[in-house]
Amino acid sequence: MHSTINEDGRDNDCSTNCSATTEVRRLDEDKDALSNQEDEREGDEEEQLFAGIIAAIDIRQLQAFVLAIRKETSPNLTDDVICTVYYPPHTGSYNIVYEVVFSDDVRWAIRIPAAGDVFSPTFAQTMHLDIVAQRLVSSKTSMPLPHIHYWSVDAQNALGRPFMITDFVIGTNLSKVWNDSQWITDAKREIIFKQLAWWMAELAELEFGQIGRLEVDETSGTCVVVPFPELSTLIVFADDETPPPVLGPAGPFISAHAFLSCVLYARRSLGDSPMLVMLQLFLSVLPDPALDGPPFVLGHTDYDSQNIIVADDGTITGIIDWDGIYVGPRQGGAMAYPSWLTVDWDPLFYGWAENNSDEENGRFDSPTELMKYRRAYLDAVDIASNGKLTQCTRNSHIWQALWIAITNEVATAPIINRLSKLLFGDEVLGYEIQTGISEGQWYRTGKGDIVELTAE
Repeated sequence: MHSTINEDGRDNDCSTNCSATTEVRRLDEDKDALSNQEDEREGDEEEQLFAGIIAAIDIRQLQAFVLAIRKETSPNLTDDVICTVYYPPHTGSYNIVYEVVFSDDVRWAIRIPAAGDVFSPTFAQTMHLDIVAQRLVSSKTSMPLPHIHYWSVDAQNALGRPFMITDFVIGTNLSKVWNDSQWITDAKREIIFKQLAWWMAELAELEFGQIGRLEVDETSGTCVVVPFPELSTLIVFADDETPPPVLGPAGPFISAHAFLSCVLYARRSLGDSPMLVMLQLFLSVLPDPALDGPPFVLGHTDYDSQNIIVADDGTITGIIDWDGIYVGPRQGGAMAYPSWLTVDWDPLFYGWAENNSDEENGRFDSPTELMKYRRAYLDAVDIASNGKLTQCTRNSHIWQALWIAITNEVATAPIINRLSKLLFGDEVLGYEIQTGISEGQWYRTGKGDIVELTAE
């Protein structure tokens, strides 16, 4: 961010009434020039979710506003520069994104959060902490994050909503071409793995002693670990129609086990089950104890192919969507496998099956291919870190599966089946253990009672 911008990213002198030459261009006029920077949503329900917000935004006012910001942050900009705003905007799972193209070929993205209570103090604090961490990553690594030019974490601005202005990343979402046999090759996979492994090893060099969010210490000006503002933001609830419960702040934590235990305890306190008790057992056995303590590192909370933007030759031009970035265990942060290489450990979202047609399976990597790609990525990490971080990545897919099972209500049961087969050798035995837990005295005893082993 330029020094002319206030620390909160806003500049009160950027009036939306400034005279500016602007142009609105529809997306269908120049589709080839666009890159989908968000995972596209389809269907009437999704469109209606964003329609009201989009309708409330005056495009001419938006253009004048963003041009004023460009001039404020670029004092030497000539007066004849104009900007084009593409309309309608891109819509992703949680954000609305307008692409802005200036006449000097600079491209910006205006990213407007649209899901959840974006006007709450908790959201404002969370967005602020996101920006703190992203700016640190940009300043300390060569990771290709979109540069943040300007932001507002509240509604006190011309848009009446929180927003962020970043560089617009040119390229294609990797998710669109990873399984495209006309595009993907072994050489491109190797290029992609090498780039990601190098950047993630670089990110892992930023070490911290606790797990939590990053904030700037006002006295020292350095980044320090602070609590998660709201614990419920770490949990994906099955009921997305009801506002999530308010659980309060959590952390910082001094171990990976304490971190996972806190989230799991929150879920059990909201509604216990033998299935969650099984997770408690897995938590005691599956994570590598050698990686339980510090150092802790930053990581992408959605390290998936839709957030990797690539050029045609496989060069990565940007890594986007860093919402919720926090300091966590190495095997769940920078040194985790990319999510699209571990999807077989999250059965709910894995569509490959032996009895599927070739056409149905063509959109997915087979289990054999995924094992091959994990080995290739691990080799890339080994080279990038000179062997220092290989152990952190090797079985990170198990830690990630456990994390998803604990934090995602919908994914819990399928992953427990998968982990039961890993630990017990049989999914059926996992079901039998859950049944035994439900019938056991320990689980059935109320909180206010003394646990006793009584004869039946």
